[in-house]
This record gives sequence, structure tokens and C-alpha cells, in this order.
Amino acid sequence: MELTHTQLESQILALARQRLKADAAGLSLCLMTAEGDEVIAIRADQAKPSASTIKIAILLALLEQADAGHRQLSERIAITPGNCVGGTGMLHALPSVEQLTLAELCGLMMVVSDNTATNQLIDLLGFDAINQYLQAAGLAHSALRRKMMDSEAQKAGRDNTTSARDLCLLMHRLQQTGPLGVAMQGFALDLMATERHQPLLCAALPAGVRASNKTGQLPDLRNDAGIFCKGNHSLVLAVMATGFQDPVTSASIHGGQGELLLADIGTLVCNTCL
Repeated sequence: MELTHTQLESQILALARQRLKADAAGLSLCLMTAEGDEVIAIRADQAKPSASTIKIAILLALLEQADAGHRQLSERIAITPGNCVGGTGMLHALPSVEQLTLAELCGLMMVVSDNTATNQLIDLLGFDAINQYLQAAGLAHSALRRKMMDSEAQKAGRDNTTSARDLCLLMHRLQQTGPLGVAMQGFALDLMATERHQPLLCAALPAGVRASNKTGQLPDLRNDAGIFCKGNHSLVLAVMATGFQDPVTSASIHGGQGELLLADIGTLVCNTCL
């Protein structure tokens, strides 16, 4: 028997209560149809640290500039030593790489979540332009306030934020005809669908489901947003979760109950709606 949206929401909350404290108060979720109609919203406007999901906005802001002729993806960009930071990615460990094209920087940022590539693109676009893009896209709870791995900014209370609804709106914007031309739209979707280790919402997708998504993890935070397709059907789903009960998720960006919760939600939603 097919689940109603109310029944699906109840099952999602039941999954969250198994792994989150305080009656799953740390779960934020937004589910939209391909047309942008909101199906389920669970604390969807609750602002949380974006972690690496902010990289979706950086990518789309850049690609809209490229579509308008202000940038070329073949343009070569020098890697500024001050932008070389650790965390996710590989550029910080490759000091002989002094230049990359914009397309290559985008690929590293999205496929392996490279923080050095991201910081270089932030420098190129500028904080103001990225935040203006977020505002123009109608993302009320999203802001870029620091570069990747800027611990001093974090200590000072300047963090990058977003919400589940904002992430859904951003992914729906990518799916729409208009904001990006066909070539740039395909480039972005392909980057986010590139085969790699797929945790969180994509960890246990049903057979035949394809995803273009971006994850973001911090200790005690698991975020993921994507477009999920099967045949001619698609949906947009964003999940942000905090307040986990287990010590692995609380202390690490990998593994633990955080991985299992989002995997279960991704499987449940895709099985029900696609």
C-alpha cells in the first residue's frame, strides 16, 4: 500500500527518534516535487551550519556568471598559498599544482569537496557576490560568512548557515529551465552525480535511482541535499540533522548513527515517492 505524505512524515520522524535526542528536535527536512511543490516540511526553516552544502551555492553563483559571459570555465586560476587548507580534498597535499581551470576547481569542490578549491572560488567571486546570489535566489536562512576551515571565524561566531528549505530551493533552481542554460545545468548536475563514495542520503538508494547531491558533515551534524530521479520521475530532498545520541557521530564527520539515519531516510523517501 502506498504511503500518504502524512504517513511518510510519521515514518521519517520515527526513524529520527531512534537516533536523535530530544524527540528528534534536531531533524530538519524538506521534500519537494520536481515542479517545486512542497510535500513535507519538518522544521524546514531552522537555520543550521551549512558545512559543505554551501558549496552548491558557490558553484551555481559561478556558473550563472559563466552563463552570462563574465567567466570562462577554461580560465586558469592561480592557487593562492593562503587558501591551502586541510579537511576534505587533496589540493593542500599537492603543492606543485599552482594553477587550475575554473572547471577543474569546480570539479574538485563538488566531487571530493576540496576546501582549497572552494576557498579559491570564494576569493574569485567574493563574499558579497555569493551572498547577493543567495538573496536573489530567495534563500532567507543562507549566508556565507567564512572560508572553509577558518576556525578563528567559527570561534568568533561567524559560520556559514542554511536551512533544509533553502537547500531544496537551491537544488530546484538548478533543475529549472532558465537560471542556467542547458550546458551549465548539465555540467553542474554531472559534477554532483559523479561516482564516488556516496554516504548519507545516497548510501542505500533503491535500484534505478540516480542522484545529483552534495553532502556536508561536521561533528554532530549531517547534511545532504539532492535531486533524485527514477525514470521520468524526480524529487528534491534536503535533510539536516543534529543532536545525535551516539559518540561516533558526535565526534566525527564520518560513520556513526548519522550515516544510518540519512541512509534510511533517503531509501524510505525514494521507495515511497519514485
